[in-house]
Amino acid sequence: MIRFFIGIFIFFLTAQASSQNVKLIRKGEIKEHDINSAITAIFGSKLDTAVLAIMDDGNAITWTLGGKSVKQGAVLNARVFYIFVAGNRIMDEPSVNYIKNKSAIENSVNDILSFIKQSNRFGIYSAKSNGGNIPYKVYEVSNIKPPGNAEIIIDVIQDDNSRMSKKITVPIHELNWALLKVGVQQSKFVKNDFRISEGRIIASPDSAHRKEWKQQLFVAIEVHWPRDPETYNPNIYNWKKHNYDRLGLFTGLKLSKAPLDVFFIGSTVDLFKDFSFVGGLSWKKIYKNESVAIGNVSSLKTAKNYLTQKYSKPTWFWGLALSPSAMAESLGLKEKQ
Repeated sequence: MIRFFIGIFIFFLTAQASSQNVKLIRKGEIKEHDINSAITAIFGSKLDTAVLAIMDDGNAITWTLGGKSVKQGAVLNARVFYIFVAGNRIMDEPSVNYIKNKSAIENSVNDILSFIKQSNRFGIYSAKSNGGNIPYKVYEVSNIKPPGNAEIIIDVIQDDNSRMSKKITVPIHELNWALLKVGVQQSKFVKNDFRISEGRIIASPDSAHRKEWKQQLFVAIEVHWPRDPETYNPNIYNWKKHNYDRLGLFTGLKLSKAPLDVFFIGSTVDLFKDFSFVGGLSWKKIYKNESVAIGNVSSLKTAKNYLTQKYSKPTWFWGLALSPSAMAESLGLKEKQ
């Protein structure tokens, strides 16, 4: 049953288009020493997305990546970015080959299935200048589905009129908001007494009103503050780093052949990237206190099938959660690559 729910979940995650469109949206001429001001004039002092600026000074091809959505050398969660090309030797429209990577949630889904089975302004570009005019073109690249890598290939005419291709790779990171996790929780439940008497099974509260602690494996979906999984690296010894990013809410089921026997709602705090403390409320299926006719049945295990089950009142629980890959590795279940 858990496989069914996860299969439906991953279908909606992956049912998106992944083709890219590249189109010329502007061209003209600029002063060679005015490249930075030209970019600012075209895109504004604060770019909403990202621009890959490729410049040819007649001797070398250089490039830089900047914009509001550029963090730590990568474009963060952009569906569109721009290519600014300036120089006399760069020919034709650049080609873009986008290599889609699996998202963090897709990776956690696959791990679960295996387990069951920065800049706000554009950076300064320094180029040699002879004071002349150079042509420029601006291209828009759309329909990007993070995460992945955009490979931009440009053709350059050399002094002997031969063509040289240059490839520039732009990493595209995602903003992730949910993950699947597995873990173990501990909660306290009231015990029941069961007995067979005169052709009936009788379920009643434990005579001593004892409670018992139960440990159970669970699988849960965690929802958290949007974050870049490529750079997210919390540490218990440095709470100021990723302070709000550590917090999340989750709901989960018992990891077993009968997942609906127990379900959980709670919150999480990441101590490390793959290791979290969890706590909240749990509901467990219990037997009603009743007496039911069972005929000639003598097995207590079989007789329990005649009893009615219901969910208990919520009880507090606490536990630990790991990423599916970390849990599989800790149990020695991780497949060798």
